[in-house]
Amino acid sequence: MKTHTTSFHCVLVTHRYNGNLVTIELTRELLGKPEMSDEEATEIRDEFRMLAEVIFEKRLAERKAEKGRLPSAGANTKI
Repeated sequence: MKTHTTSFHCVLVTHRYNGNLVTIELTRELLGKPEMSDEEATEIRDEFRMLAEVIFEKRLAERKAEKGRLPSAGANTKI
C-alpha cells in the first residue's frame, strides 16, 4: 500500500470527521486524488479503518497490562 497523508491517518484513526463517517468523497479529498475510483477509495478507507481498530485494541491491551503491573520490589529504593 502507498504511503498516505498524515491527516488521512488521523481522520481514520477515529473514523470520524466533524461527526460524520468518512465518505468516499472525503477519502479522495484527504488523499488529494479526485480521480480515484469508488472501489479504490472504499478499499483504502476500509483498510485504514481495520488498521485503526487493530491499533486501538492493541493499545487498550497495553494499557490494561500496565495497570495490572505492580512496581518491582526495591525499584525505587536508593542504596
